[in-house]
This record gives sequence, C-alpha cells and structure tokens, in this order.
Amino acid sequence: MSSREIGKITSIGIHGIIADINDDLGNYINTMDGIYFVGEVGSYVSVYEMGRTIIAEITGIETCH
Repeated sequence: MSSREIGKITSIGIHGIIADINDDLGNYINTMDGIYFVGEVGSYVSVYEMGRTIIAEITGIETCH
C-alpha cells in the first residue's frame, strides 16, 4: 500500500486532532480503491508519530479561511 501526505497536524487536544489540509491537494485524491473526497466524514487517516502508526476516524470538518 502506498502513502500520501495530505496535510499537517497543527493541534492535539482532548477533543481531537486539528490538521491543515495541503493547499495544492485539491478536493479529491486518487487511491487504489477509487477517488475520494479529502477529509470526508467517516473516512480514516493514518497518522505517523514516533515510529508508530495511529489510525484516526474523521468525525467532523471545520473550514477556516
């Protein structure tokens, strides 16, 4: 399975993780399973941290401009 960086974690707290999606990514990404909306609620992302992989579910989206 390949990996692709889609953003950067900016904050971690008791209520969840906040991340910024890369500006040049667009709204959709191609994966081996098809084309998906980036950050779709109910989807999962992998977070690599200190030699381990954490699987996180996206439960909400907030846009900040």
